[in-house]
Amino acid sequence: MYKMIGSIVLFTVLIFSPVLQAKTLTAHIIAVIDGDTVKIRDAEGIKYLVSLSGVDAPEMMQAHGKVAKEYLCQLICDQDVVLSYNKLNTEGHALSSMHFNGNDVSLKMLEGGMAWQTIHDQEITSRHAFSDYARAENTARIQNIGLWQDGINISPWRWRQISQGSIWK
Repeated sequence: MYKMIGSIVLFTVLIFSPVLQAKTLTAHIIAVIDGDTVKIRDAEGIKYLVSLSGVDAPEMMQAHGKVAKEYLCQLICDQDVVLSYNKLNTEGHALSSMHFNGNDVSLKMLEGGMAWQTIHDQEITSRHAFSDYARAENTARIQNIGLWQDGINISPWRWRQISQGSIWK
């Protein structure tokens, strides 16, 4: 129940926040939660949880979860980033593309073999970026980079189904 109330409050804040209604936002990374979720602070000091669009990194309890988080932190911790806000994801986080020093952070995660490309974000990811993401993931797989090096991988969305016991439903 608290999670639902928290999501409703966050949704209301995001909908009525003039900052996140803007096409782009420059913000400071104050924490990396996992391999695809960060906490940001905008210029007015307001904090938000943001999930990277176009990618899904391993969950923290999943193999490579901690490594993916560390990799993302090495890229952007304590830095200013430019976000292009898209929508809310199922957890109530802002779903956004993110750039640091002109680099697409989602693309960097895929190139490093630290995430899967997500097809369900296709409507909010540009066609160019979507094809770049597919190419980057495929290259990392072929070269056995990052999470692809051990050959035993379960996608985060499948892992969540298994861990929640909903795989057989």
